[in-house]
Amino acid sequence: MADAVLAVLSETVLTIGALLDEVFDTYPDFDGWVLDNLPLRPHTAERIRAMYHLYRFRPDSPELPEAWRALWSLD
Repeated sequence: MADAVLAVLSETVLTIGALLDEVFDTYPDFDGWVLDNLPLRPHTAERIRAMYHLYRFRPDSPELPEAWRALWSLD
């Protein structure tokens, strides 16, 4: 059961990361947008977005951590 939960968390992190990447490309003040619209700090949003980028650009890298690890930085 734990593996299933972690798999869903990883999928969620990557989905949210893609959405945050769209925001980053759309709004000049990404940090301000995060603070105004999400229950996260900008550092946390950046960490989730970075995990998305790792998986997007290096999907076959054997040293990639599990995407759910980005959630460790939640405020």
